[in-house]
Amino acid sequence: MTKVDTQGGAMSDVSLMVNGKRVGG
Repeated sequence: MTKVDTQGGAMSDVSLMVNGKRVGG
């Protein structure tokens, strides 16, 4: 859903998932 907020845009979805910060705003 929210994969365009942090860094990488669409890549964020996987980025935050791997980082463990899951940005579900």
